[in-house]
Amino acid sequence: MGSGMKGASNWAFYGQHLRVTPLCSLTLSVIIAHKFMLYIRFLLFIKKIFSENLKKIVVFPVIAFLLGCSAKTIPPLPYPPAPSLDGLLTIYQEKRVAMPSFRGRFDVITRMSSEKKSFYMLLRTQDNGLKMSGVNILGQSLFTLAMTDTALEIVLSATGETVHFDRRAPDQNHPILSLPFIQSAQDFFMFLDSVRWGGIPIPGPNSSRILETSGDKMMLAVYNDRSLPGGSSLLYHIDRTHLQTQKLEIFDPDGIWVSTLTFSDYRKVSTMDYPFLIQGMSKTGQISLRAREILPVLNQ
Repeated sequence: MGSGMKGASNWAFYGQHLRVTPLCSLTLSVIIAHKFMLYIRFLLFIKKIFSENLKKIVVFPVIAFLLGCSAKTIPPLPYPPAPSLDGLLTIYQEKRVAMPSFRGRFDVITRMSSEKKSFYMLLRTQDNGLKMSGVNILGQSLFTLAMTDTALEIVLSATGETVHFDRRAPDQNHPILSLPFIQSAQDFFMFLDSVRWGGIPIPGPNSSRILETSGDKMMLAVYNDRSLPGGSSLLYHIDRTHLQTQKLEIFDPDGIWVSTLTFSDYRKVSTMDYPFLIQGMSKTGQISLRAREILPVLNQ
């Protein structure tokens, strides 16, 4: 009896567990399937992230590299290479040789102290110099001037007085030279040379020259130019890109500033670039030459 009861209870115990086990198995299967699906989704997510990153890491840089190679170019230098001193002087020599003779009309304004004068100037250059005449607003002649490489002649229309200057002689003074920043005949020669050549530097053969470059500017210093009596020193301020003189400072033999010429509004005239505005300044006054018209002379 005891053994029968014990066997029955065991069967009941196992029966209970036999009844529960299928439910647990089902629950476990569902949990496992859910976890498996989560795992699959995780793998798919990882694959997606990896593939997108792979595109970013590999594909996009390659495309950027190819686009960069095809579109990007080497940036240009901010300024052209600066010529050497000898190279610059050779360029200016070639410019003077190639410059055609020309004729022009200028509006001239002079200021000395509180006095201001205005007149018109007619200019014609030639191989060995220039000719110039001044006319007032009424069309009356004021003066005529002729300059060669060695001499200068000025004729005053009102009195008929004629004055000659020798470029090779020491400084010569005359009341006729009572112009702003003109203290001697040599100053006048320097001014007329600047008008004739449009500011192109003309260093004397016996001068010392130094060229310095900084950014878009170049400075050509001509010291103790013995081609000019008195040994004036010149400092040219030059635009590096176009090699055009922007300013010329003139100093006496003691290094004291005498006058300044500025050149601006460059325009193309035939094969040359000419400044249509030339201005001079000194302690004694100012002068301004504004070109109205400049034309090349085709037939000499």
